[in-house]
Amino acid sequence: MRSSKLVNILKTFTKEDIKEFEKFVASPYFSRGRNLSPFFNVIKKFYPDFDSNQYSSEKIFCELFPDKKFNTNSVNIIKTLSHELIKLCEEFIIQSGFRSDLNSKNYYLLDNLRKRKLFNEFEKKYKEAEINFKNDHDGSIRNFLDQYYLLDLYNEYCIMTRKYKSSFETTAEMDEISVLVGLIRSYRGFLNKMISVKGYNLEPVSNFSENVIRNLDSQKLLAEMKDSGSKYLPFVAVNHMLYMMNEYPEVTDYYFHLKKLIYDNIKLFGHEPKYILFCSLASYCASMTEVPGNEKFTKEQFEIYDKILSLGLHKWSDKDDFSIHLFRNIVLSAVSMNKTDWLENFINKFVKELAPEDRENMKHYSSAILNYERKKYESALNDIMKITFNFVHYKLDIKNLMFKIYFDMNLYNEALSVLETLRQYLKEAKERSVSNKNRNKNFVKFARELIKLKTSPDKIHPEYFYNKILNEDLLFSKSWLLERADSLLKKQ
Repeated sequence: MRSSKLVNILKTFTKEDIKEFEKFVASPYFSRGRNLSPFFNVIKKFYPDFDSNQYSSEKIFCELFPDKKFNTNSVNIIKTLSHELIKLCEEFIIQSGFRSDLNSKNYYLLDNLRKRKLFNEFEKKYKEAEINFKNDHDGSIRNFLDQYYLLDLYNEYCIMTRKYKSSFETTAEMDEISVLVGLIRSYRGFLNKMISVKGYNLEPVSNFSENVIRNLDSQKLLAEMKDSGSKYLPFVAVNHMLYMMNEYPEVTDYYFHLKKLIYDNIKLFGHEPKYILFCSLASYCASMTEVPGNEKFTKEQFEIYDKILSLGLHKWSDKDDFSIHLFRNIVLSAVSMNKTDWLENFINKFVKELAPEDRENMKHYSSAILNYERKKYESALNDIMKITFNFVHYKLDIKNLMFKIYFDMNLYNEALSVLETLRQYLKEAKERSVSNKNRNKNFVKFARELIKLKTSPDKIHPEYFYNKILNEDLLFSKSWLLERADSLLKKQ
């Protein structure tokens, strides 16, 4: 029972949720079948962990029915009660979400007022909904869709009350919004395509929306929207530039145009769109740091991450966890700028906002990197030993870090052993993109040569080795290798 579906759901409930759910279970409106309050009152004693030895079908049955003997049929009774309580849990989750979704509440209220032909009340509530909607509009796709459905209700009302002029005006605005949503989603589709290919080594998928965007004269569209004074221009312009930045990454001006558009129109966007846009800026910067001659994007990336944190955009919403991918990227960005004190403050402040199962691992991962940067090699290795490799990037990142530690500690046999393990991993890793593999394979190659240069300086000329590194574009930890090679060159 400890790993049952019911337990998995209840473990996600907060203490406040448990209190509210108890009332929910006792409500005759929602709990119309069997009275499940006695059953819930027994199992809630095991919240939040449900790991007590007393949490079993037999113990629960005996507490519910002290005058009955436990047998095979008793297990079926507990299963039935559990199944029914699961359905109530799901209904509670629905109602909890609905309670906090003002737009959905307004939609269903207005729809039923219209169907009941309570038109005076409909008009009053519609005006209230319009005011609330304008105050809370955040420029997200979901928000525009909510606006569309609100207008759709009003259009139905206009038809029923024969207000045909208002109906035509409403449908015209609905048409605008439907096209707007399609454009935003299609422009953003290129960002998703880039992430799937470069980040997860997945096959690109072409679709109808991609064909539309490739054949659309976006510049002409934007010009006409500007001439007509369209209120939707900023939303289209921002997402169009997001598309241009990702479709033509070599044209860095698109990045800076997008950044300016976002900053100029930031008040139009709520939390979710800003999260997407700022993370897109940071992702672009990360990709450009790999391109020779674009060192300025290392600083640019760190500044974007610092802005994300200052604006509170490090999570999708207040109820979500800090993304482990974003957390890692911020750690690596801070290191690239040698911001060790800043990094230490960041780890201490934000690690607790990660998902509970990620906190300890990411804390040790980040601390290992920080300790290495501060030349506390033993502490870094100690942190590494505490990491469980439950995140796709840990294995590669940690092997690279371990090599650097062993090299700087002059433990070359251990360093070579790490490189061999890394070579074997890259040979079998299917989740890595070709470019990512090549960058790391080149690191392994140059790292081996670096050890040879350090241990047998007569076999490799330092200047020749330094220039080989300098001329290799696809190379992980290029700056680190150059620093070590330069150090050996100066010792000649």
